[in-house]
Amino acid sequence: MEFGCGSASYLAPEHFDDGTDLVPYDAAASDAWSLGVLLLALMFGRNPWQEASHSDPAYHEFTRNPAMLKNHLFPELSSATLRWLQSALTINGSDRPSVAVLKEQFLTIDHLYVSEEQEVPVGLVSIPTATKQTNINSYDSAFFSGGGMSWADMVEEEEEQQQKAAVEFDQPHIFDTNDEDVDMFAHSGESWWL
Repeated sequence: MEFGCGSASYLAPEHFDDGTDLVPYDAAASDAWSLGVLLLALMFGRNPWQEASHSDPAYHEFTRNPAMLKNHLFPELSSATLRWLQSALTINGSDRPSVAVLKEQFLTIDHLYVSEEQEVPVGLVSIPTATKQTNINSYDSAFFSGGGMSWADMVEEEEEQQQKAAVEFDQPHIFDTNDEDVDMFAHSGESWWL
């Protein structure tokens, strides 16, 4: 918390001091949590919450009912994937399995997604074309206010605009690592990572 390390949406609940009796920070347990959030980001292009603190309504509901991941946020999750996520996203860090155990558990999942027709085998993963809208707006902290675009889409759009601008000025789009004015990690204020 003193240095603002990490991306807030991937940090485990023990990173946030909200008055609960969570165990102290453990890097391995925190990595296990981040893997759960990362899987959802990879599968759906968005995170389940902005941060794992009770000030976030989606996370708060998750602490009360972990099945809300499937019931309210990601109805396309298979039952096996949901069980894996609930294991990785165990609130108490000391109760989370190790990354090695999570890997073993993940390899037993035969279907990541469920569709109305059938489950999609892991080796043939494709994002479902139609997303059910099951009360998702009541837990919408995972979407950006910029029209629901994912972070990756926003970055890609910005890169395309920069390349287009470089072409318009007839200058090649070159990233000069020796340029002292280039700040790859531009931050504003003390809470840049929030």
